Amino acid sequence: MAPDRADRADPPHRPHRAARPDRRTPRGAWHRTLVGLVLAAIGCTPLVAAGPVGADPAGSPTPPRGASITVVVVAPGGADVAFTVTGQPGFVLDDDTDPVRPDRVTLGGLAAGTYTIAQAAVDGATLGALVCDGGDARTDLPARATTLTVAPGDQVTCTFTNAPFVPPTGATITVVLDAHDRQDFDVSVSGRGVITLDDDNDPQWANSARVADLAPGSYVVMQSPVPGWRLAALTCPGASVVDQAGATATVTLGAGDQVVCTFTMAPDRPLSGAIRWDAWHDGPAGRAVEHTLGPAHWHDRLPWFSEITGPGTVRTRADNQAAADREIEIADELGLDYFAFIVYDTDRQVGSEDEGMMRGLKLYRQSALRDRVKYTVIIDGQRLAMPAERAAVLRYMQDPNWVYVDGRPLVYVGLYSRPVAADVATLRAESLAQGTGDPYVVYMTLGADSPTTGATYAAANGIDAVSSYIMGVATSDGRPYADLATGARRTWDQVSGRGVAVVPTVMSGWDPRPRVERPPHWGGSGRNWYQAPTPSELATHLGEALDWARSRRSPAVVAYAWNEFDEGGWLAPTLRADDARQDGIRAALTAGTVPTLPRVSVDDASALEGTG
Repeated sequence: MAPDRADRADPPHRPHRAARPDRRTPRGAWHRTLVGLVLAAIGCTPLVAAGPVGADPAGSPTPPRGASITVVVVAPGGADVAFTVTGQPGFVLDDDTDPVRPDRVTLGGLAAGTYTIAQAAVDGATLGALVCDGGDARTDLPARATTLTVAPGDQVTCTFTNAPFVPPTGATITVVLDAHDRQDFDVSVSGRGVITLDDDNDPQWANSARVADLAPGSYVVMQSPVPGWRLAALTCPGASVVDQAGATATVTLGAGDQVVCTFTMAPDRPLSGAIRWDAWHDGPAGRAVEHTLGPAHWHDRLPWFSEITGPGTVRTRADNQAAADREIEIADELGLDYFAFIVYDTDRQVGSEDEGMMRGLKLYRQSALRDRVKYTVIIDGQRLAMPAERAAVLRYMQDPNWVYVDGRPLVYVGLYSRPVAADVATLRAESLAQGTGDPYVVYMTLGADSPTTGATYAAANGIDAVSSYIMGVATSDGRPYADLATGARRTWDQVSGRGVAVVPTVMSGWDPRPRVERPPHWGGSGRNWYQAPTPSELATHLGEALDWARSRRSPAVVAYAWNEFDEGGWLAPTLRADDARQDGIRAALTAGTVPTLPRVSVDDASALEGTG
């Protein structure tokens, strides 16, 4: 075990199997003098469950149901359109009033899994949009296909919208925004006005635009500066001059030339994230933490969505869409940039332990608010070696709200087992092949590897940086929080001193005594514990981590944790009002970047205390 976890009996984070104001810079005006602009709207808005995922109204797991996929076609002139679906007979649809062929078909009783839906080419038409309203879809518009992963009971509709093909008569410049953020950016093409783009799930603005029917000549493509952002890369093959410092490209077009200019944007500060350990559900792990937090003397750390149900009993369930949406709102209001979700096996049945632990991620991904806080995942080395689990992460990485640093997708690997160099290389190659770029891979140590020994391993195995699930925990029987924060800072310096990049871990606390008093079925977290931080101590530690990362050009920090309430580390609000703590977190995360925001409000449960 690592020196700072020597007293820990078992990693606690994986159970054994058995409206704040918008922080964006205001968008620029949309000039409608632009001719020939084509906006490709490709989106995926999953269905929202009416209650807890995988549970009936009484809270007990429901058996898996068959999934269904409905395919709908929109096509000009009532053209016949042929489709294929993995494992299903082919079929033909059309979009007219003739009853011979329908405009849609529903495939029911499907097993959970991945299906590719492909449309044949239509003479005289082009596929302008392909939208699926559920599942996990990867759309390839030029190939007229989507690869859709469905879970038991999913009901998904995919609509293929075709439009008459109008060939361009002149040269074209296509402008592409690569920002993975809801921030709006203005790009101009000389003589054709200003184009507003963003790169998120909201279809209001596209992330690309085509300026068509351009006469031969010279054109300047320019991105307007946005406070808090920098241009990380500008590629424009065929341009005569590319000036990244000036955010401009000069393009000289001949008759019929087609040029694509891509602007890759990145925040000009370290991003702040928090680890998500989502045991707050009706499964075995969820019931275990409810038992652990049942005694009244631990109720000051109950999560904000909890209920005190009787003497020594509580209910702590966040596996519903309303709670998932509110978690995003709270994190956004505090100034948090991203969540880091621990991922478990993706093929488990509803009601299994792994399925329960994945509900937080599932509900986050299907939230209409997901663009407000980005996300990444933490995958252990053993799972990274599994093609199916790695493929799931690669699908996640295609989400517009995946977090990027310096134009690269951020991903954490490690935890329970070391990532093997070959698996890291495969992840890189597969990410590059699917167009999501070269991942910024961070080795998150836990257990046998300390951050310092992990630094040596990372340097030898093609890993970009090192972090740790926790840092600074030593032998302690109630030592001050200041000692914990000092230990974490010392670890940042020690790892950095080995010449390896560091994503510093912020310790929001460490006090697993509830697990000592009422051990969960996967084991305890040791007997070491520290006093809880005061609001100012926690704010100071957060601010120090961001300053440290900025001074060493580290692109991100990560906090332990968003929601490890029973283990003693959390940034999220508690059921009992903790305004001063929340205000301190907000002040640290937003210092110098956004105005002061209204405090997060949650129900005050003090009137219920004393009953447990």
